[in-house]
Amino acid sequence: MAFTYTTDFSLPLNQLRFLIQDTQSARPLCSDDELEWLISSEANVYMAAAAACDILVAKSGNVKTRWIGDLRVTLDTGMYRGLATMYRARGAGHQVPFAGGISVIDKQTQQDDTDAVQPRVFKTLLDNQRADQPTPGANNDSFLQVP
Repeated sequence: MAFTYTTDFSLPLNQLRFLIQDTQSARPLCSDDELEWLISSEANVYMAAAAACDILVAKSGNVKTRWIGDLRVTLDTGMYRGLATMYRARGAGHQVPFAGGISVIDKQTQQDDTDAVQPRVFKTLLDNQRADQPTPGANNDSFLQVP
């Protein structure tokens, strides 16, 4: 399991490891690949930390006590449940809403994206072949006037 951690908090991986307190290479809780995937799939590092805490709770299952030789370890998943709630609330405040189509380039990019869901109005907009069709590049102001 690959594990890297430094105090360079400009890197999202280090930020995430710090938030979930996975900073000891002797007992890593998650691999670098797992955390990188969370970072790429969540809106921000706080939401990634909340997801990581949820995963750590799930990993522990219902195991409350583990024996390692003569050493007895008691797990408390309540800490990670609390951290997940706190980070999710904090992460929600750091999300930036997106209003697509507010610039010409944004609007054109969205219209050209073949994978994007198209608004229903565009699906049948030009299906009536008997109706006058606007000419691209022409002044279509007369199109809106009633004869």
